[in-house]
Amino acid sequence: MNQVRDIKNLNEGFRSVCHQFQAMIDQLRSDATAQMEHDQVEILIKKQGTEVMRLLLQGHLNERCNGEQRMESFQGADGTVRTRCRENCERNLMTEFGQVVVRRKGYSAKVLSLTIFDSESPSLDEDVLPHKLVGACEGRREYFSSLVSRRSFQQPHGSCSI
Repeated sequence: MNQVRDIKNLNEGFRSVCHQFQAMIDQLRSDATAQMEHDQVEILIKKQGTEVMRLLLQGHLNERCNGEQRMESFQGADGTVRTRCRENCERNLMTEFGQVVVRRKGYSAKVLSLTIFDSESPSLDEDVLPHKLVGACEGRREYFSSLVSRRSFQQPHGSCSI
């Protein structure tokens, strides 16, 4: 399946790979590179070739992000069902080609629902509200610590919001 593709028809991520690759070819054809020793040319190709591979991976990740379907809900390893979706959550990922940015949809659950005018509140006394907030957030502290300590991108993660 050898098809010549028009650069204009590629998405932005893969277009940058084509430009980088063409710049690499132009440099290899230059008079300055023609004067280099073979080992210097190998170093040049390795460095610029690695950048081409990094751009290819970034383009692939961008395509996956663009094609990711929104799920109605997502259940994390902690058993919490997350129904709120945020677009383009980003993480930097160091690969053997260099750093890339992974963009995904992020899912979260409503962690705290605080209603000031509920039947349990005798009044709008300012002393009541802070105690309710502290008590409700206290249990989330341990959960948040476990999220921060995770080192794997494979494990699902949520977010804590008030």
